Amino acid sequence: MIRAAFIVMALALVVVLGARIVDVRSPEAKAKLDTPNDSDYYMLDAVVRQMDENGVPKYRMTAAETLHFPDESARLTDIHVNYQGESDNQWDLQAARGRIPAGKRDILLHDGVELIREHEGQRRIQVNTERAWVRPDEDQVDTDVAVTASAPGQSVSAVGMTLLLKQNRVILNNNVQVTYQP
Repeated sequence: MIRAAFIVMALALVVVLGARIVDVRSPEAKAKLDTPNDSDYYMLDAVVRQMDENGVPKYRMTAAETLHFPDESARLTDIHVNYQGESDNQWDLQAARGRIPAGKRDILLHDGVELIREHEGQRRIQVNTERAWVRPDEDQVDTDVAVTASAPGQSVSAVGMTLLLKQNRVILNNNVQVTYQP
């Protein structure tokens, strides 16, 4: 009797271990994958390109991780956006995190945003802020929080800013303070 019970337990153990080694789940269970943070899909090292009406590249955005959600919103990490306007009108935007609200195309960059304008390989303007909206359909970046900007020979601080990318124009909104350096 003890010997029969031992054989039954040993067979049950072999069946359980065998089921774990050989995946006996149904095809539907095998097809279901887990995604991070309840997203409906995600991408790693994504590259997004937006073209203008003539098919010329306008923006190039990379993100280390993009999580998309059923409400059509998205969360991004390690974002880099390059505005590819005319040759003398290049802007690079970087941020640790970003999000796209449900039903929108605008991107909210946050957790340290850096905007850099280079001309002929030299840094001309650098703007730093905690968060900013990238509005690709309007060729605009704006924020309502504190910003600092520096260019050769001067630095500026303000609260709120609008960057008109096509016009290559920075508009500072409130409490603007300029420091000139020889």
